[in-house]
Amino acid sequence: MLKIVSNAEMRSIEDKVINIGLEQNILMENAGIAVYNLLKSNYEILKKNILILAGPGNNGGDGLVLARKLFADNVNVQVIFMEGTDSYRDAARKNLDLLIKFGISQKNYFEVVDFEEYLKEFDLIVDGIFGTGLNKEINEKMSEVINILNKSKKEIISIDIPSGINGDTGEVMGNAVKASKTVVLGRCKIGNILYPGASYCGDIFLNNLTIPPKFADEVKTLVNLPLRYRDREEDSHKGTFKKVFFVGGGKSYFGAPYLNSVSFLKSGGSYANLACPENVASSLALKANEIVFYPLKETREGNISIENLKIIIDIGESKDLMVVGGGFSMEEEPQRLVNIIASKISVPLIIDADGLNALKDKTEILTQRLAPTILTPHLGEMSRLCGKSVEEIKRNSLRIARDFSAKYGVILVLKSARTIIAYPNGKVFINISGNSALSVAGSGDILAGVIAAQFSLGLSIEEAARMGVFIHGLCGDLLRENIGQDGVMAEDILQLLPKTLKYYRENFDEVFKKYSLKMI
Repeated sequence: MLKIVSNAEMRSIEDKVINIGLEQNILMENAGIAVYNLLKSNYEILKKNILILAGPGNNGGDGLVLARKLFADNVNVQVIFMEGTDSYRDAARKNLDLLIKFGISQKNYFEVVDFEEYLKEFDLIVDGIFGTGLNKEINEKMSEVINILNKSKKEIISIDIPSGINGDTGEVMGNAVKASKTVVLGRCKIGNILYPGASYCGDIFLNNLTIPPKFADEVKTLVNLPLRYRDREEDSHKGTFKKVFFVGGGKSYFGAPYLNSVSFLKSGGSYANLACPENVASSLALKANEIVFYPLKETREGNISIENLKIIIDIGESKDLMVVGGGFSMEEEPQRLVNIIASKISVPLIIDADGLNALKDKTEILTQRLAPTILTPHLGEMSRLCGKSVEEIKRNSLRIARDFSAKYGVILVLKSARTIIAYPNGKVFINISGNSALSVAGSGDILAGVIAAQFSLGLSIEEAARMGVFIHGLCGDLLRENIGQDGVMAEDILQLLPKTLKYYRENFDEVFKKYSLKMI
């Protein structure tokens, strides 16, 4: 398990280990050594001029330990104190005293006449200006320093998190260092994983500072690492796997139910049942004759009529999972139908797309459900569900997802560049597979089908939610390797899903390693 912590959680973990005798100066020593090991293993440090930018806190203190280690190896190293040294206390002060006694080259930032010109003397820059606790916009002076650093195109290694990134949210606090590599200390921070912070970190390397796993037992946020599939039995047949029933489509919405159902088949499902309006069924049957269709009565506008309630419930109760909402439209009658289905059906339920909009102001229905429920909103749909602005959700996505899931007892798949999967017990997974190749129309419809397929293959509904997200993202990463990120269509995602599953099964250890953080 790869846990992700808030700033408060990291402080609590450090306090615990300090209280049992792992002193602050040992943690700082371990931090400096971690960065030293990264530099030594990735660069010919004896041939490099290295500049360490030390800020006023413990992040700067870590940089002083690094300077001492490099100096002892006869590396040409210099330290610049970005805001003086008056604020150094305890372990940081001790390392400052050692720096002075060792005679390591140092100066204050105000002594540098032309910082841009000065940087030209160095090959590697270590960013220890601000740590993870930055919670206000940086001042104009530091913003200009960061502009110069980023413009320099030098290799920059950040300690714990690039300076300017909020460790709790990943927000850019006015400006931020664009690191080549980041050495994350203790446990991975939220700001290292969520965007936009993740895009500033470069390659991430993790060092646990010798803090044992048990001290993070209470942390409930984790990286969404892959789960190993059971082998498909050679004598299996379509009845071996769990049965899924899709309900969706409308007069102008043929694509969503098609993508739901076909993605289910393409990612491991064996038997796709789709109830949709008669006009949709007659058209889709020509394109996807592998689907078993249940034509439904239509409203005057050509969408699913509420007259179909009984047949939908009857069929749904005979299956293991229902998926509703794709292409339902915003017409009042099918919107009302979603709410009735959610309140009556007793099997696990995935609600997607227009089905989510039906829940606006009616989320209390979710609390009355006894079977598991998965909601798959993008940020706009989540805004309508919870009544918060998209910007507020972006800033506090982890907390909002966790709170919503716990309040309504649902598995929430909050779709974004870093999709969050939140569970009613407070546990949250952050997915790191995928890329912008997936940011195309129909991609979300495909995700619903992929999640359903994971359940059909034998995973629990809880496992299926996060594994569906992972496989969907992995498919996007393979797409990027094969055809790039531009010009991808939903059909491209569909066609690559079988190869994605094959690659995943045959190369599980490689996949697991790729999506785990590198240790240093």
